Amino acid sequence: MFRALHNQARLVLKIRPVSPVLIKSAGSGLDPTRPEMEFVTIHTELGRVEYLPGSTLKGVMRSFTERLLLGLGKKVCDPLEKKSLCAEREHRSYSRQCDVCKLFGSPNLAGRLRVVDGLPWRVDAPDEERQAGRAELKREIRANVAIDRASGASSSKGLFDMDVLVGGALYPELSLRNYQLWQLALTWLALKELDTGFLQIGGGKSRGLGRVSCEVTLLEIRQIGSLANPDEVRGVGAVTGESLRQYRLGDPDRSPLPEGVARFSDGPLSEGRYVGEAARSVLAATLASEPWRRFVEGGGAQ
Repeated sequence: MFRALHNQARLVLKIRPVSPVLIKSAGSGLDPTRPEMEFVTIHTELGRVEYLPGSTLKGVMRSFTERLLLGLGKKVCDPLEKKSLCAEREHRSYSRQCDVCKLFGSPNLAGRLRVVDGLPWRVDAPDEERQAGRAELKREIRANVAIDRASGASSSKGLFDMDVLVGGALYPELSLRNYQLWQLALTWLALKELDTGFLQIGGGKSRGLGRVSCEVTLLEIRQIGSLANPDEVRGVGAVTGESLRQYRLGDPDRSPLPEGVARFSDGPLSEGRYVGEAARSVLAATLASEPWRRFVEGGGAQ
C-alpha cells in the first residue's frame, strides 16, 4: 500500500508546560551530585538541550486512542502482548489489523503516523530563533518526600529530587502518509485532549505534573493524482481504480474544506498550507465529516 503516495499531511505543534513536566532521562540517578530524576536532553549544534521525544508523544496519543476506541466498542489489540492479534503473521494484511495499529503501526505493519522529536525551535527556524528558543526554556528542581503513614509527617527515607521543565516551548512534528480521514480526525482528537488537560505527558502525573498546552501552528496537506481536488480534504479511500480495493478502505473518504479557508492548489498535486486558526479549522472539520461519523458508528474502517 505504501508503494504509491496518494496523500500526506504535516502538523507542526507548539507544546508548552502548564504544570511542571518531567520526562525522565535514562541516565538519571547515576551521578550523586545531580537530581535523582533528570529531564531528558539531546545533543544539538547549540549544545545539549531539553526536548520532547517523539516516542513519548506517540505513546501518549496511542494510549488515549486505545481507550477511546475501546469505549466506542471497537476491538483493539494489546501491543505489549506477544500473542496479540495484530502481531500474528496471518494478520499482516492492512485490512486485518485493528484500527489503532492501522494508525500507529504494529510488529507486522508500518503505521500511518510518524512523530518527530520536539526541540525548542521549529525545524526550519533561523539561528536567532533557535538561540531564543533555547534561552526561553526554564527548569527547576522539585523536592519530594514520602509521608510516614503512622505519624502523617514527612519521612527522611523517601527524599528525592525531580528536575522538571516549567517554561519555554517545544516543537514536535507529526506526519501522516496515505491516511484515511478518520485517522486524521483521530489524530486531531488526541491533540485536543492534550490541550484541554485530559491527557498529560511524562511522569509524576499523580503529583500534578505533565499538564501542557498543545497548539497546531501549521498544517500542510498534499493530495496526489485522483485525490487532487481544490475544495475537498480526501483520504485514500477516495482513490479511484482497483489498486486499493483489496484494503477495503471505505468510500466516500472525503470532506469539504470549511468556509473561510483557502482552497488547495489546482493540478495533479494539490497542496494546502494553513497557519494557526485556519489549520485548526481544517482539522476540526474532520470531526464533523461523514467518514468520521461512519467510523464511529462502525462502518468507517474495515
